[in-house]
Amino acid sequence: MSDPRDAFVERHRRLLRLEQRAEADEAERLLQTRSDAELVARGTTLLRLEVADLEPGFGGTLHAVLRPSRSDELPPHRFGPGDVVALRASRDEPATSSAVVVRARRDHVVVAIGDDDRDLPSIVRLDRLATDVTFRRLDLALRELGAEQKGERGRMLDVLFGERDASDNEPATIERWFDEGLDEWRSGGLYPGEVEYRLTYGDFEGEPYPWLFVDPVTLADRARAAGLRSEVVARGARGSFLARVSK
Repeated sequence: MSDPRDAFVERHRRLLRLEQRAEADEAERLLQTRSDAELVARGTTLLRLEVADLEPGFGGTLHAVLRPSRSDELPPHRFGPGDVVALRASRDEPATSSAVVVRARRDHVVVAIGDDDRDLPSIVRLDRLATDVTFRRLDLALRELGAEQKGERGRMLDVLFGERDASDNEPATIERWFDEGLDEWRSGGLYPGEVEYRLTYGDFEGEPYPWLFVDPVTLADRARAAGLRSEVVARGARGSFLARVSK
C-alpha cells in the first residue's frame, strides 16, 4: 500500500473511532440527564417491554422478542438493525444485558443477546446506546481501500493519491454511453444524470443540493465550449472514470 493512501486510511479510521465513541458518550449523557418521557419522545428509549420469547440465533446468540406490555403497538422510535442497546429492569438499575437490534417491527423488537444473558426480567426497558452498522460498513470500506488494488482500479487510486502521473495511463477510448437521441435533452438542460441529494444525520437534515453524473462525451462537449480540453485518463468498474480537464 502506498504511503499517502496508508496515511489517509489510518487517519480516517481513527476519526471514525472517535466519532463512534462520541456518539456512545452522547447517548449515555442523554440517558443520565433527560427524563424517561423525554427519552421516549426522542425515540431512544422504549419502556415496559415484555420478554415474549427467546429464539435461537446465529453464532450461539439468543434472539429476545420484546413486545409492549400495555398496548398492541410500539410508540414511534429510532431503533433499527445494528443499534447497540442496553436492557435493564428500571432506569436506576445497571444494564442486565448489552444487545444488538436484529429487527424492529410495529409491534415488537428483536435483539440478539448472549446465551449467558437468558435470565432476563419479565419486563425490561430498552435504551439505545449507539448505531454500530454504519461504522462497521465505513470501516470495512476504508480497509478495502487500503488493501492492494490491481488493474484499472489500482491505477485510478494511484493517480488519485499522487503515486502515478495521469499521463502514465494508456489513452482511453471514449465511447458514447448514451443514445444520440439524448443530444436534444442535453441541449435543453434536461440531462438525465441530474439528481438531488439531501444529507441527514440523526435529527439534522441538510439542504438539498444538486449532483450531476456526467458521461465522457458530455464532459468533452462542455469543456470544448469553455475552451478547455477533457481527457479520460482512467476507467473503473460500472462506468466510472477519471478525467483531466486542462487548457
